[in-house]
Amino acid sequence: GVCFAVVLERAGYDVVGVDVNPHIVEDVNERRCRSSEPGLAEALASTTRLRATEDLAEAVQDAELIFVLVPTPNCGGRNYYDHSILSNVLFRLNSLQLKGKHIVISATVMP
Repeated sequence: GVCFAVVLERAGYDVVGVDVNPHIVEDVNERRCRSSEPGLAEALASTTRLRATEDLAEAVQDAELIFVLVPTPNCGGRNYYDHSILSNVLFRLNSLQLKGKHIVISATVMP
């Protein structure tokens, strides 16, 4: 998600990322990169309109677009992916009773 957030920020958007891991949130806010992704450390260090939070409601309150990027690990077999994290995030978004927002899911989902 950090790579995508940086790309959006470099395109001129204000970006608020959400993560349940406080260490990742802190790293993003401090512009620290622990990833080996080529070029990410430099790109993250140069961001000015990217921040992170653990608070989903805070992150989406002013958003027009919400991108959901979560793992959907393969749990055995060609057509079985664990959607529990995705389901949890969508449930939480639904409980916020959002209006006038578009939600884009970027995860492995079965048709």
